[in-house]
Amino acid sequence: MSSSRAWSASVLTPASQMVVLGGLDQNNVTLDSIEVIDIKTRKSIKIGLTLPSPLAGHCAVQLNSSHTFVAGGAVTGLAGFGVSPNFSNKAWILSEAGWTAAGDLVQSKSVHSCSTVVTRGGGVEVLLV
Repeated sequence: MSSSRAWSASVLTPASQMVVLGGLDQNNVTLDSIEVIDIKTRKSIKIGLTLPSPLAGHCAVQLNSSHTFVAGGAVTGLAGFGVSPNFSNKAWILSEAGWTAAGDLVQSKSVHSCSTVVTRGGGVEVLLV
């Protein structure tokens, strides 16, 4: 990877790529960059697209072959080294068209998990814990 990261979020795409979003670098700076790792070639590239804001401790889940859901996280101060944390209550969806706001969470969250759940009616919902 082009930069070391802690507290990033990642998803595995149907195209055998791992997308790594945000995190904290070795200087405790919150990142907005995105890297894509090709699982077959084991090569990583930093893409030009960035997160809507720097995030660490956020969650991400692949919704389908073309959409990724990202929610919450710390915009600053996740590790607590002299900076008061600033947690996000925002959610976004990433698609080929770019970022789309998915609304606000009821409560700001950081260092949480998210997963998809199939409803009784066959729909897909995202569960944040």
